This record gives sequence, C-alpha cells and structure tokens, in this order.
Amino acid sequence: MIVLKNPRPQFTRLIANNLTFWQDKIAQLSAQQQGQLLNDRSAIHRAVTMGLQVAETVEPSIALMRHLSPFIERYGYWHEWLPILEQAQQVATSPNQQQFIALEIAFFRGMNREWQTAVALLQEFLNQNEAHNDEILRGQTHFHLGNNLFALQKYDEARRHTEQALTLFTAYPPASRGGAAPAHNLLGLIALRTAGYATAITHFQTACRQWQQSQHDDLALGALLNEAQAHQHNQDQVTALSCYQQARPLVDATDGLLEKGRFYLNLGTLYSQQEQWIYAERAYLEANRDGLRRQGHIDLYARLVTSLGHVLMEQGQWTTAVAHLKEAIAHWRQLGDELMEANALDSLGDAYHCAGDYEQARATYEQGWQLSQRHPNNLYGQQLAETLQQKIVSLPLNS
Repeated sequence: MIVLKNPRPQFTRLIANNLTFWQDKIAQLSAQQQGQLLNDRSAIHRAVTMGLQVAETVEPSIALMRHLSPFIERYGYWHEWLPILEQAQQVATSPNQQQFIALEIAFFRGMNREWQTAVALLQEFLNQNEAHNDEILRGQTHFHLGNNLFALQKYDEARRHTEQALTLFTAYPPASRGGAAPAHNLLGLIALRTAGYATAITHFQTACRQWQQSQHDDLALGALLNEAQAHQHNQDQVTALSCYQQARPLVDATDGLLEKGRFYLNLGTLYSQQEQWIYAERAYLEANRDGLRRQGHIDLYARLVTSLGHVLMEQGQWTTAVAHLKEAIAHWRQLGDELMEANALDSLGDAYHCAGDYEQARATYEQGWQLSQRHPNNLYGQQLAETLQQKIVSLPLNS
C-alpha cells in the first residue's frame, strides 16, 4: 500500500478532521445506539481508507478502527473490513498498532468461518508475543483461540485456552468487554456442546450477571439466550420459557438484528419441542431473515429457514417446506457446515416421507446419515446419525 509522505497540508487536515469527526460521533454512542452508524458505513469506510494513505493520519485511522470493532462484529461487516485491516497491517508502525491489527484479522477470519486460518494466525501470534509478558494480550489471544477451536469441535483444546483466558480476564478485567464474562460464556457453550448442562447454566448465569453489571445489555441478552438453550437441552422447558420472558425487554430495547434473530429462533425451537407448530412458525417469522442475510449473518439466516421448513412440514405444507429446506441445504453446503446440512436433510427426508415419496425420502436420509457420521466426536452428530439410521431402516418400500 502506498503511503503519501508529504501530501499538501490542506489535504492532511481534511482527512484528520474527518477522522476526528467520526471518532467523536462514535464516542457519544452506546453499544445499543451503534445502529445509527449503519447509514454511515460507506463514509466511515472512506475516512479510514483515506487516513491509511497519509503517514500523519495512519495512527488516528487505526484508533478509529479499534473503536469500530464492536460495531463491525455486531452488524456482520467483517467481510468489507478485512481488506482494510490488511492494508493497515502494511502501514502500522507501533508495536501496539501491529498487535491490535494482527488480533483483529485473526478474529474476523474466525467470524468469516475461516477457523483453521484463524487458529494458525493466533498460535503464531501467541508464540511471537510470549516473551512480551502482556497479560491482556495473552488473555485475548487465548480467548480467540478457544472460540475458533470450539467452532472446529476441538472441545478439550478450546476449554484449555478459554480457562487460561478466564484466569487472565479475572486478573485484568479491562482486557475484555465485561471482564471475565466472555470467557464464562464460551466455557458455557463448550459445556453445552458436551452435555454438561448444569456447568453450562452456571457459566451463562455468571456471564449474564457480569455483562449486566458492566451495562453490556446486548451481550447479557446473548448469555441469557444461551442459558435458555441449556435448559431446553436439559428438558427443563419451564425454566427455559422463564429465561425468554426475562429476555423480552432486552430484545425490545435492542436494534440488533442478530440478537432479535437468535431470540426468535430459540423461542420457536422451544415451541417446536412442545409441538406447538403455529406458535413456532410465528416466532420464526418474527425474525428479520432478509435483514440478517444482508448483514452477512448467513448462519443464523439458514437456521431460521431450516426451522421454518421443519414446522411447515409438520403442518402438512410439504411443497413450501421442501422449498425452504432445499434453500437451507444450499446455504449449509456453501458454509461447509455438514452437521447443519444433515439436520436440514433429516427434515427434508421427513417431508418426502409424509408426502409418500419413500424413494426420495430414503435417498435424502442416506445423504444426511453420511454427513452426520463423519463427526463421531460431536454429541449432536452421533445422535443425528442414529436417528437417520433408524429412519432408513424403518422406511417402507415404495408401492
């Protein structure tokens, strides 16, 4: 990237003033108010890009990117910011800037589902900075490693790194938003995925409490939804519903499509477990699916489409259900998520079965079984493979 060493003073002042304007505006917004920046994305994008091209404004440009990080994460714009971070990496001069950018690139690579790449970058970063004795930096690196290893279903390694992050975040609360809360939330997710429901609930409750104390209501909402999900997995639907009732004011107060989408997805799933298909459908339809897709939250969008297809199938709307499930399968295939693809294939097979097309149902179940049995270390994958095998065996032949 070319950096202008001696641009005209008027040009430098113009860029610097623009960066200061956006810094001041962002500083005045709470996490819940950052949605006001959505219409300003292009202008902010240009301000940072121009700032990185002038030596005197590189530092304030990177400082602005640091303040933008929660906004980029929350609204799913890591795709468009990764190239800018890589440009910033070429021109950053101070070790502090370089460390921030390296961590951000690894973090957004993980958000972009490039988990193997993120782990490699973080491990390299950890090795390079081990001698610096920066506890905050180490805590953040261990946490991001835990997050990406969790996504890769390497739960023992994820737990080990997250426990190290928890120790460091507890000792140095400014290292993360909400002190130790992010590490507690991630340890809860690891426990949830490995059927340690009581442990998961304790971690989620601690995370929610700490985030509420630090006035990060959007993050507290996420932990509360995770707790509800743990109760659902533990067959305690009454307590799960109570969690959703507690979450409702936070959902109503947020402008975040991601938080709202998760709420309606999980609430719909609770109704599905109770076979209240109409209520489940209403919950899924409340989520702004198109908005989520535009913001890049394809995973959540695909989950909602999968779930909606399932409840439509249960209500006998097979043609519409098949269309939704086929769309969901295409998204899961694109994302490379074999277990969620197998889950959608399970529901699609059920739709064919209910419609009396046993041959197509069998072929669909078999596709799902082949995908799910590739994940023997995943509890859900094991359960799904067994379910699909039973459906294949019990399926009648076409007449």
